[in-house]
Amino acid sequence: MSDPTALDRALAFVGGALAREGADLEAAGAGAIFALLPGDVATALSLPPAVTLRFAGDPAEGDTACPLEGATVQWLADRAARRGHLAGARLDVRAPSSARCGEETRRRLSLLNATIADASARPATAMTLVVELAWEARSAERTEGTVAVAVPDGGGTPSLGLADGILRGLPDARAEAVETRATLFAQARLAARPVGEAEIRRRLAPFLADCARRMAVEQERVRAYHDRLAREAGRRRGRAPAGGEASIESKRAAILRARDERLAEVAERHAVDANVREDGLLVASYPVVDVSVLIRRRRREVPVVVRWDPHLGEPVGPACGSCRQPALTAHICDDAGHLTCGSCARPCPSCGRVVCRACAPRGCRCA
Repeated sequence: MSDPTALDRALAFVGGALAREGADLEAAGAGAIFALLPGDVATALSLPPAVTLRFAGDPAEGDTACPLEGATVQWLADRAARRGHLAGARLDVRAPSSARCGEETRRRLSLLNATIADASARPATAMTLVVELAWEARSAERTEGTVAVAVPDGGGTPSLGLADGILRGLPDARAEAVETRATLFAQARLAARPVGEAEIRRRLAPFLADCARRMAVEQERVRAYHDRLAREAGRRRGRAPAGGEASIESKRAAILRARDERLAEVAERHAVDANVREDGLLVASYPVVDVSVLIRRRRREVPVVVRWDPHLGEPVGPACGSCRQPALTAHICDDAGHLTCGSCARPCPSCGRVVCRACAPRGCRCA
């Protein structure tokens, strides 16, 4: 790039984009930036955590060449475009034939107290909303990252695995115009939030444990130091002349107050402040196969739809009427025809009767 002004603007964009991703930056001469990258950003860009990015000029030893038309800048531009925005994409992923998907679905579907009366498969188009949640946790150290949760049809069972599959296919996707559907988007956000926050807690667990360990070590050091001073003061009290005990006891009390204040300061310094925000919403459409299954239980017939999703490479069962998780192992209740998964349809340990947890959430009456 021969235009110095254009190069400066490009470097300003790159620096700002990296800073928003949590990187610590320093200028490294004309056309270069030294960056300390968060772990997830370094992994996404296939770069070391500490790197000098050379955007113009000949790279020095240890520099990483980073042309402005290259993958790193494109990734940052894509992130900047997506951040906080609504986007749509059409993924041309290939699904197996309808017949094959129907056969596999019929084989995988396990009915505990019913039979399959009929099954038919047809191509369909899925509309899945992917909610991206960004999180940041600060203490003496700092960590951040993003979690994506897919919500099929805006109200299905939230899935981390499906979101990963969709995001892997984005580089080959076509952009689509998206019609704003406030109610549907709000439902997807509400459904995705608990799953995303649970995954964030799982990812934060090592960071929180490390913060707790450092706090415990520092508090033990403070406690040991002040307790030693308090013990020495106590020993002097026994040897003090008449009338001197009160002064020594006052010093000992001051030492203990100072200890408690220092312990509170350490706890405050190592406290973790975490926040989660929605960072983007993607409306992804792609071909799937819907398998319509007619389940027969005595005289009752229960129609269900099992979706074969190419991003997961397997059928996704309908939601359990109790736990709301997708279920390919199912029990059909006689009262209302609810479908419950194998875990929620366990026999009562007392009488052996299987009670529909959708009809009776508290379980069997005899328990």
